[in-house]
Amino acid sequence: MENSSSCVRGADTVCAQNVGQRERAASLLAGAWMVAWGLVRARRWPLSLVVALAGGSLMRRGVTGQSVFYRAMQIDTERRGAPYPGVDPGRAVVAESAVTIDRPAGEVYSFWRRFQNLPHSWPT
Repeated sequence: MENSSSCVRGADTVCAQNVGQRERAASLLAGAWMVAWGLVRARRWPLSLVVALAGGSLMRRGVTGQSVFYRAMQIDTERRGAPYPGVDPGRAVVAESAVTIDRPAGEVYSFWRRFQNLPHSWPT
């Protein structure tokens, strides 16, 4: 689903949503609160207008479903079916390993508590 009203189209511009539904709702609520708070306090504290502007940016993010930061970091929380939220399944690498230590837990804990033993614990 594309939202052409909030992005400038160029040769390599992608206008697809990259913010998930829950995040969008949270952005809208937080942004509305920040705008209201900033505008109410603007006469007593002029810097509160900065808070209102940031709230407006959050509201834009919530309405359009697009985040410039997410696009720059190649994060997509809108995509369903990804094994980990925000990770592109095409680029994801899952690394798992297990180590069995045949010693009592107290002995292993006391070994790791001594910082001079740390270089012996980790492979180089």
